[in-house]
Amino acid sequence: MAGEVRTMWVLSGAGDRLSEALRRHVPSDVTPDPGGLLGLELEFSARSRAGGRVHFGSLIHRLALDGRTLDPGDPNAYRCSWGGVITSDGAEAEIATPPVRTRPGFTSELRAWAETGQAELRRAMPRGIELDGYSAHVSAAMPARLNDPVCRLYAETFAAGLMLLMDRADSPGLLVRPRPGRTELCGEFVDGEALPATAAFVAGTTRACAAAVGRRSARALLPPRLDVQLARAVHRYGWYVDRCAFGTDLHAGSRRALLRRASGGTISVQAHLELAWTAAREALASDAAAADVQVAEAMVSGALPLPAEDGQPGGPRGQPGASVPAIPGSSTVGKARRLYPCAHVRPGFSLHPVAATWDFTVFEARAPARRAYLCVPRNSMRGFADELCAGALDDVIGSHLALPPRRRVLSAHEQTRHLRIYDQMGAPAGLLAPERDPQTGRYEPAERGAKHTLARPGKRNRQEGPKHKRPLRLARKMAAIGGGAAVVVAAGGVAVGVLTHKPKVPALASFQPSTLSFPGVPVGKSVSKPFTVVNNRRSQAMVTQIRIAGPASGDFSVGLQGNPGSAHRSGRAVALAVQLPPACLRPLRAGGRCDIRVTFTPSAPGPRTADLEIYFASRPQPLEIALTGTGTGVPATSPTTPVTTPVTPVTTPVTPVTPVTPVTSSPPWYSSRQSSHRRTSAKWT
Repeated sequence: MAGEVRTMWVLSGAGDRLSEALRRHVPSDVTPDPGGLLGLELEFSARSRAGGRVHFGSLIHRLALDGRTLDPGDPNAYRCSWGGVITSDGAEAEIATPPVRTRPGFTSELRAWAETGQAELRRAMPRGIELDGYSAHVSAAMPARLNDPVCRLYAETFAAGLMLLMDRADSPGLLVRPRPGRTELCGEFVDGEALPATAAFVAGTTRACAAAVGRRSARALLPPRLDVQLARAVHRYGWYVDRCAFGTDLHAGSRRALLRRASGGTISVQAHLELAWTAAREALASDAAAADVQVAEAMVSGALPLPAEDGQPGGPRGQPGASVPAIPGSSTVGKARRLYPCAHVRPGFSLHPVAATWDFTVFEARAPARRAYLCVPRNSMRGFADELCAGALDDVIGSHLALPPRRRVLSAHEQTRHLRIYDQMGAPAGLLAPERDPQTGRYEPAERGAKHTLARPGKRNRQEGPKHKRPLRLARKMAAIGGGAAVVVAAGGVAVGVLTHKPKVPALASFQPSTLSFPGVPVGKSVSKPFTVVNNRRSQAMVTQIRIAGPASGDFSVGLQGNPGSAHRSGRAVALAVQLPPACLRPLRAGGRCDIRVTFTPSAPGPRTADLEIYFASRPQPLEIALTGTGTGVPATSPTTPVTTPVTPVTTPVTPVTPVTPVTSSPPWYSSRQSSHRRTSAKWT
C-alpha cells in the first residue's frame, strides 16, 4: 500500500519536473526593453486593371500561399515559409513582418523583411489584379504598466514628427494605440527610403517616452508638449491625431508652419522636428548604426524631402518597380526558418504546430499511446528549435508522453508566457491576450475579446475620423471605382467574379487549420494534410455529413481517422458506417476533437478550389472550409486515382459558389486607422 502511494506521488509531480527540465534545456532570449522590438504591418488595396476595387478578404483563400493558418485570432492569416504573415484586414491585403530587435542594422533588416513580404504577396496575386500601398502600422515593444502614459505622452510630443516623416500631402492623421505588450502607431503607407527613417524614429521616440514616464529627469530631453486636440479611437482603445489637431494644418505650411505649445506660445514645425529627432537619436544610442539613422537625418535636415513635399498627393504607392525587393541575408533566412512553425519527427513521437502567434507557438506532441501540448513563448522559440533538432529534448518530451495524463489544460493567455508541457488544450482563442474596450479602456475577458477578434467585422466606418477634413483622395477613389462591375482575371481566358466571404465560423466548432492550401503539386500526384474539428460547446455535438463541393471538388478527397479506407470525392457525402462510425461521424463530447485527412490530386495545371462542408445536426447549413491547390506540370496520360471505398450517395445538392457585386464605393481610407486589426496576435503579439 505504501509503495502504491509513493508511486502516485511520484507520478503527480513528474509532469511539473519534466516541464522544469524542459525549461532548463532551452535557453531564452532577453526580454526586450521599451522600443527594443519593432514589428511592421503594411496594407495594400487590391484593384483590377480596369480600376475596380477587389475585396482581398474574399480572394485570399483562393491563392496558393506557401503557409499555414495557425493564428487563433485570425482565420485569414497565413504564416508563410518566408518568415512573415500574409493576411487580409477586411478588403485590404496585408503583410506582417517578424518582430526585429533594435540593434545596429535593424532598419535594413526591417526593410528587407518588408520588401520580401511584398514580393511574395505580389507573386501570389492573380494576373489582372494590382496592389496599391494603403497604410502602415509600426509597433514597438512596451510593458503594460508604461503603455497608457507612453501613448498619451507620445501623442503630445512625437506624433507631429512621425506624421511629417510618414504622411503625404493628403494624409489625414495618426492613430496612437496601447496594445497588449506594444505601442502601435498607425499611419500612411511607407516603403523605400521612408521606411528606415520611420523605423528609426519610432524606435527612438518610444524609448524616449518610456524613459520620461519612468524618470522625471528624462522629461527634459523631450521636445516641448504641443497643444493638441486628441480624438478617441473608435474600434481599438487609443487616440487619433488629426493633421489639423495642432491648431494649424500640419502639412499645408510644411516646415514653416507654427505649432501651439501646451505651455503657451508657438514653435515652428522644423524646430519641433529637429528637437524630436535629437531625443530619438539620443535614446537609440549605440543600438543604431550610422546607416540606421542617415535617412532620417537627411529628411529632418531637409537634404531629402519629406513625403508631403515630394510628388503628387494621392498617387498610388507600392507599385511594382517602386523599389527593388531586397533579399534578407543568411542570418535573416536562418531566423525565418526558426520562426516558421513546422512539423518535427523525433524517435517515438512527432511535433505538429496547432497554434502560432508572434508571442507563442503551441505544438501537439503525438505518440502512439497519447498526445500532449508544448507551449513555447517567443523568447524561447529559437533555443527550442535548436535544442529539438539536436535531440536534446527527446528524453524530456518522450518521458512526459510515457506518463498517464493528469488533465493539465492549456487554456489561458497567462500560460503562454512560460515553456511548459500540457496534457490537453482548450479553445485556441482563449490563449489570446485580452483587448480593451474602446470606450471605457477596461480589459475585456479573453473569451469575449477572442470572439470579437474572430468575427473581424468590416474595418471601414464612415463615422470615424474628423468629418470636416476628409482627404481629397476619397473623391478620386470613389470616381475611379464607381463603374467597376466585375474583375476579369486574364488566366487561360477564364473570367472570375469577385468572390464572396465564407460564412463566419460559429461558436459551436472551430477548425485547425481554418483553411487548407496545397501549393505546387504535380498533376496526377497526391498530397495529404491533416485537419481537426473541435467541438467548442459545453455539450456534445453531432456531425452528420462531410462532403466536398465546389468547382474542383473532384481534385480533393477526404478520409477520416478511425476508418482509413473510407474516402469520398466529387461532392459525394461520406456515409455513416453501420457498426463502427468514424470519429467525426459520431457525437463529439464537449471539447472533443476528431481528425480528417484531406488529399489533393490535381487533374490539371493551375489553381484548383473547392470547399469542405461539415454538417451538424443542430444547424441546417454546413460549416465551410476553403480548399485551395495549384497543379503543376502537364496532365499525365493515366493519373493516379486514390483507392476509394464505395459510399452511399446523398441527394443534397451542392451549393454553387455565388459571385457578389463588386465594391463600388469607399469611405475615407483613414477610417482603417480608427478601425483596428481585428486580431491580437497574427501581426506581432
